[in-house]
Amino acid sequence: MTMKYPTPESLPVVLMVYNRPDHTQQVLLALKQHRVTNLRIYCDGAKSPEHETAVNKTRELVQNIDWITPEVIFRDSNYGLAKSIVAAVNEVFQEEEFLILFEDDCVPQEYFFEFMHECYVRYRGNDRVAGISGYSVDLGEDVRSQLKDDLYFYPRIGSWGWGTWKESWGHYGADLSALISESQREGIDLEQGGSDILESLNLLLQDKLKDVWTLNWVLSVYNQKKYYIYPKYSHIQNIGMDGSGVHCGPTEMFQSPSAPSKPQKYPETVTINRDAYLKMRSYYDVSGGSPAIEAFTKLTAELENFSSDQSETISTTKKGMQEYTVLHVMQWLSLGGAGRAMISTAKYASQKGNCRHEVFSFLPPDPEAVQFARSEGMHVHETQSREDLFTAIERADIVQLEWWNSAEMYDFMMSDLPPCRLTAWFHVGGHKEPQVLTDELLEFLDFLIPCSPFTFYAPAITEYIQRYGSDNVRIAYGAADFARLRDYQKNPQNNFTVGYIGTVDYLKMHPRFAEMSLAIDIPDVKFVLCGDGAARHDIERKALTAGKQDSFTFTGQVAEILPHLEKFDVFGYPLCEETYAAAEVVIQEVMYVGVPPVVFPYGGVKYLVQDNFNGVVVHSAKQYREAIEWLYNSPSERKRISENAMRYARDVFGAEIASEQLLKAYDSMLSMEKTTRKWGLSRKRLLLNDTLRIEDIFKREAHGASGHEIFLTSLGKSHNEIFSRSITAKSPTEIHQIDSEIAGSSLLLRLTVTNQYLRRFPEDRYLHFWAGLMLQHEGQNDEARQHYQMAERLGMDLSRLAAHLESL
Repeated sequence: MTMKYPTPESLPVVLMVYNRPDHTQQVLLALKQHRVTNLRIYCDGAKSPEHETAVNKTRELVQNIDWITPEVIFRDSNYGLAKSIVAAVNEVFQEEEFLILFEDDCVPQEYFFEFMHECYVRYRGNDRVAGISGYSVDLGEDVRSQLKDDLYFYPRIGSWGWGTWKESWGHYGADLSALISESQREGIDLEQGGSDILESLNLLLQDKLKDVWTLNWVLSVYNQKKYYIYPKYSHIQNIGMDGSGVHCGPTEMFQSPSAPSKPQKYPETVTINRDAYLKMRSYYDVSGGSPAIEAFTKLTAELENFSSDQSETISTTKKGMQEYTVLHVMQWLSLGGAGRAMISTAKYASQKGNCRHEVFSFLPPDPEAVQFARSEGMHVHETQSREDLFTAIERADIVQLEWWNSAEMYDFMMSDLPPCRLTAWFHVGGHKEPQVLTDELLEFLDFLIPCSPFTFYAPAITEYIQRYGSDNVRIAYGAADFARLRDYQKNPQNNFTVGYIGTVDYLKMHPRFAEMSLAIDIPDVKFVLCGDGAARHDIERKALTAGKQDSFTFTGQVAEILPHLEKFDVFGYPLCEETYAAAEVVIQEVMYVGVPPVVFPYGGVKYLVQDNFNGVVVHSAKQYREAIEWLYNSPSERKRISENAMRYARDVFGAEIASEQLLKAYDSMLSMEKTTRKWGLSRKRLLLNDTLRIEDIFKREAHGASGHEIFLTSLGKSHNEIFSRSITAKSPTEIHQIDSEIAGSSLLLRLTVTNQYLRRFPEDRYLHFWAGLMLQHEGQNDEARQHYQMAERLGMDLSRLAAHLESL
């Protein structure tokens, strides 16, 4: 096929201008910088006398272009936007086979023309591609990191800096009614590119929407069953969202980061990336539309010759591929969030891929969890023997750590492991100690799987991606199996029920949970708390003092949450600011059944709940009270948020969707060789020939490290300084300052020392000493004394302990 336009500069460019000379000037400057040589400019006539001055200034501007002599067409009358664009494109295609069209507010960025030219060359004649958009909405780094190519495909035309071929435009239909009829005959989903399209069509047919050409082009592309190319990062800056335009009011909604580097990766086949598709839909969907995931599934099934790299078809499902084994290794197999997520996603992964799943628990597993895992097809190892574990690792094709900071997990990683392919599904946020992700941890692994966008943005992962790229990073939401909720039926109560499911402890809950609940002014409001924890007594006491003890019901731990969800009107889920939670499975579950959540933007919750869309996000105790009262007093708004929450959960969350992301990670890992690894020695830096520090090579043997050394390792260098100094400090002033800082550690950090590391290393004097400091600070003097005394028996200098013992 002869290439008519051999360089980016030679591509035909059409510029539409009217009465915005300042905007036009910026576009022209960009075109000059790109050395455009084939330019046509269409100047529309003034619509009214008050526009004439600005129209004339714009015309004068284009007549004084000094780097080329463009072809300029002056309209004698006002065509309006729709007629202007359609007429211009028809005229240009009498001579050209491809064109790029700009309106006067679309400024091409640094790599725009290189991107358009490469797409023009690669996708000419592709019967699945209708055009190219230079602009993309902001997909977010969590989505962009999963796109292996520098573009994605979407079934909606883009109109900000776009290009198309003469052959594609030949299918443009001017008769909207005929296009709609054709779509209906062919069973075309008119909401596949966004449910706003159907709403806009209705307005247009009712003559409530005027001067629109894009809907005809949208339906023309739909009926051809074609797609538009979109860049991963935008190559267009729209400067018209300032209120100066006729068709768009002022907004910052469509601001999008420009491409930081030249696009390099272009796929050979047309596929749909689920995450990019759902993100685009989130910009264009309106309330009451059809579920996006259903449209996605239908579109994916219709595509031919698609690549497993970006479609939801997983190469491991192909017939004839050998079955492989994934060994899940975790501290404790239970029916908590991580355990349920692991079991449920393993079930769907086995159904969709040729993989079988085993699980090894360092601690004796919960019998109910064992029964559940086996019922879902997993093999559960019956012993906690290190020898049995290493044998299982040698047999497995992939080893997946179900990761959170625990003594058993770090003791395992710091051993001499057999050769393996090793990944970790991080079930924590990873931002704050003790549940922090470290450089050593990430570089120890072959593949990283954050359980939520919050985890993805943990500092260590951000630095990892900056250093090594994102090819070995993939988000898979920690999620339960929604199958257990599909029989949901609302069970209205005689009161307004605010539900809570989770740990009833200020380790997780907002410290003013009781006060905020008691302040809610709703007749006969009821609070149902499902779960156990130390905060129950405090909440009961405060309710009794307020004379509202009958307003609170504590169910304790519940195996089946569905009967409780059916009674909830609102899900009150205020977490503490220090929460390390990330995927928050229970939030996903309540959204799935349509119970509106009210939350603070702490931890991973802020990436799950969008304020006033699928829930309510608050920032103070006052706002928490007001939000729940508003949902009570506004049933229509409660219904709207409920419907949005249900649709969003079905599109984004759930173990079935998460399993597809895990299968993609497994697919990448199976191409790797099994390798040995040594804790603390950066395999990544060796592979990249990066500079190694002397301590990387001559690091002390990790195997056999003491309990406190492993604890320090788990915190990483950026978080363990105060504990490290506690060991080396000499001067009384420094020791006093350090001891005071450790004593004031968070409750979660104290529990990690006392309940996690001391259980695994009961003979470590420093762990006992630190536990004593923290417990004494909390006023638990008897427990603190016991730890101090144990530290002394294990060899700690009495002079270091004396002052603390005396103060008890």
